[in-house]
Amino acid sequence: MLNAMHLIVRSLPQAARREVRYRLNLSQFAPDDRTPEQLLDMALQRAWRERMRLSPYVGAQRLLAGARNRLRAEVNAARERATS
Repeated sequence: MLNAMHLIVRSLPQAARREVRYRLNLSQFAPDDRTPEQLLDMALQRAWRERMRLSPYVGAQRLLAGARNRLRAEVNAARERATS
């Protein structure tokens, strides 16, 4: 379990950088928006806060993926509000 968790956590910064590059290419992010590290920090903080609300049987990967998806939705909504 710890080995799997280590692999997941180790891959998160690269995934965040990839996501930001993708969003920049789609013009959904501006170069001065949050950095990949800031987005990752926000997602991890959210996952930590939400861990007690979720079933103890929810795996770490699903917990982190859910937090990432909710954060992505919030960032997109904030971006849309800023451009309208």
